[in-house]
Amino acid sequence: MTFERGSNYIIIYGCFSKAATFIEASDGKNVFFDSNGEFIFTDEFLKQGKVIITSLNDDHKTDF
Repeated sequence: MTFERGSNYIIIYGCFSKAATFIEASDGKNVFFDSNGEFIFTDEFLKQGKVIITSLNDDHKTDF
């Protein structure tokens, strides 16, 4: 999935979910920001299919 800078997403990982804003992608690292600060999902981790990311800006849903 191509994330849009400044867009908001719901990130679901198992029974845990949170809202986050996408900051940037560089060298296979996708940087997000939430109330706890910045965090990164690598492209390799997302390919494992353990995370569901849903855009809050539209109805597009992507399973990773």
